[in-house]
Amino acid sequence: LDTEQFPTITFVSTSVRPTEGARWEIDGDLTIRDVTRSARLQAEFLGAVYHPFGATPKMSFAASTSIYRSDFGVGGVFELPDARGVMVVGDRIELTLDIEADLSV
Repeated sequence: LDTEQFPTITFVSTSVRPTEGARWEIDGDLTIRDVTRSARLQAEFLGAVYHPFGATPKMSFAASTSIYRSDFGVGGVFELPDARGVMVVGDRIELTLDIEADLSV
């Protein structure tokens, strides 16, 4: 990912909608290595925390999505051995996020 030159990955939501139960879909713009693509997160609401001293309440979500590394200019197929010695890493990867949302916004 060249983290020295691109130290952060960002996601800016453009829409949030409930699907069923505690599950939500969050659409937005995912930026990796200065390349921005649309992405949809599948999220689960984990709860809200209200601070006893009046601080801003927070909501917690666990979310994930699949992306293709090549869509963000991250190399081709790298050659790394698996447990059998086969040299391959796929283009598709799973991103998992822990999200804390501020309820004051």
